[in-house]
Amino acid sequence: MKNCMLFNIMKDIKPKLISLFKEGYCTPQISKIARTIDEPSTTIHYNIKKLESEGVLKTYKGVFD
Repeated sequence: MKNCMLFNIMKDIKPKLISLFKEGYCTPQISKIARTIDEPSTTIHYNIKKLESEGVLKTYKGVFD
């Protein structure tokens, strides 16, 4: 029962993360992402892993000139 209550109060930050990834942020920048959207880095890491498992994030790559 306690886990169910915790799940209900968790914020959905996935839209914010997706927006930042579209701007060029990547997973090594978890602390920078956390500061940008004012969330703990553990929350960012958890949500990134969840997005990966859901197939929303498929790859990370560098783009160079």
